[in-house]
Amino acid sequence: MAKRFIAIDAGKYAVKAASYDPETKITTKFSFSTKAGNGDFRDDAMEKHTYLAEINGTVYKIGNGARGDGADLETSKQSELHRICTLFAIAAFCSDDEEDEVYVTVGLPAKEWAVVQKREDFKEFLFKENSYRINVKMSSADVPTEKKFKIVKKFAFPESIGALFMDDSPAISKNSFYGVLDIGSLNLNATVWQDGELIQDVSITDELGASTLIQGLSQELSAEFSRCDERYVARLLAQPPTERYLKHSNGNTDIQERSRELIQKYLQEHA
Repeated sequence: MAKRFIAIDAGKYAVKAASYDPETKITTKFSFSTKAGNGDFRDDAMEKHTYLAEINGTVYKIGNGARGDGADLETSKQSELHRICTLFAIAAFCSDDEEDEVYVTVGLPAKEWAVVQKREDFKEFLFKENSYRINVKMSSADVPTEKKFKIVKKFAFPESIGALFMDDSPAISKNSFYGVLDIGSLNLNATVWQDGELIQDVSITDELGASTLIQGLSQELSAEFSRCDERYVARLLAQPPTERYLKHSNGNTDIQERSRELIQKYLQEHA
């Protein structure tokens, strides 16, 4: 029976997970889009970064090719989508031929984690049973494989705590005082830590993440110029700063320059 230590950050945009094997001392990482919809194990044309999982008798298509709407834009992560994605992430790490013992930790926005009842409710919501049997299919060419695991212990920690342990940081040592900005798809966690403990009175969670930024900028550009949907704006912001402007079909340099100025001004004001 293999023992695994698994950490999962189920964000609004993507699920990030890591598994540590104490026998090999190897850490494996895995991430996928936070999306889930109806699935069928007969699917032989699965998109890239897309997976199938049968959880409690229902087959889900998970990841990039899922036709679900994705995570709701609300601070809470206590949703069926996050539960499905979390259980699949654990199953993806587990052995094919035995039941694994899993010690799992999940993250919560700081202001939710600070409420003990919410912390406990979240863990109980995600892991309603102690033992699981989940069939997974990781690509079109694969056949479904049964993954068995038992939740030995479950923990919840405030999002952004991982930054304290990066690069042999002294952030958890005595007399340490650190601030962490964790900018997600929806939430911004601005947390302050003293001696490795969260200072709740001066830590906040607010809906100022990337999705909020993209949505607002899309509306500004659409009102000033022409319709710019959020996918286009997201691609635009992925460009180097000098390339962040609207490209007019006739090469109108006035629109290019005005849109560049608007984008830069909006980014500064949001920050």
